[in-house]
Amino acid sequence: MSSRPVLFKRGISQGLVLLVLLVAIGGVVAAAAYTETDKYCSSCHSMKPSAETWANGSHADTGCAECHMEPGFTGWLANRFSIARMRKAEKAGGATSFAGIQVDDGFCTRCHAGAANSGGTEEVAVPHSIHSAGLGIACYDCHEGVVHGADGEPMTAISHDKCTTCHEDWFAEGTADCAKCHVKSTVTATDRLLIPHETHNFLGCQDCHAEYVAGASGEIGHATCVTCHEGWFDAAGPSCESCHIGLDFQETAELRIPHGSHIAFGCGSCHTDRLVPAGGGLSHASCEGCHGDWFEVDCLNCHKW
Repeated sequence: MSSRPVLFKRGISQGLVLLVLLVAIGGVVAAAAYTETDKYCSSCHSMKPSAETWANGSHADTGCAECHMEPGFTGWLANRFSIARMRKAEKAGGATSFAGIQVDDGFCTRCHAGAANSGGTEEVAVPHSIHSAGLGIACYDCHEGVVHGADGEPMTAISHDKCTTCHEDWFAEGTADCAKCHVKSTVTATDRLLIPHETHNFLGCQDCHAEYVAGASGEIGHATCVTCHEGWFDAAGPSCESCHIGLDFQETAELRIPHGSHIAFGCGSCHTDRLVPAGGGLSHASCEGCHGDWFEVDCLNCHKW
């Protein structure tokens, strides 16, 4: 009896075993690779709030693994343990807190290579060489919350709250020194307001921006401006356009209010609370004169609930 059929069958069996092993290995590799994707990270209950803020932020094109996974085999292995820990917490009905997790500077400098020598922007002086190389302050210490919020918190940009941790005296009433950081005082306008700073430089920054000075009270608003510009708020003939520009916007975060089609009525027709003497302010009563029928059937003409 020839041995060829036996060898042939054995070869087929070995080939099938090898094929099954290759498929199994490929499946394990694919599954492991999937756990490093943004889709997988955002599927966890604990991670969803952070993922939502990340997806709408400036780093949405940067994957989770690019900031949270060390390169090489040790990084891959550490990531496996982290995922196992989080999955265990999820299955037990708990939640994983990410509040204490920091990102090493090395992850940031992969993209922001020149950050260590940055002096800031044309408006704000922030000498990174002093803060990072000189004092050893990590990127995360100042830029926490820039990429995504932690534990359901919204994203936070770098602000006075970060700086006051070390520079409290720069913000204190009596010793406030805004010019140490704010090097450009020639701002003339924002996208919505005309505020020529050069013509106001005879005042101190804190005279208008009191909310940024520790120990002082108030915040910049009409009450600040009316001290010098009371005539612009006169109910008999307000001059809102002296400051407010770009009034053709269509909506706010909560309401649809196409200003372009209403502006002919005059700002004071709706915003009576901003005038002197003040009225009741913008409310349903302001709108009912023209849109009374909307209050009977369709709130969503204005409200974005």
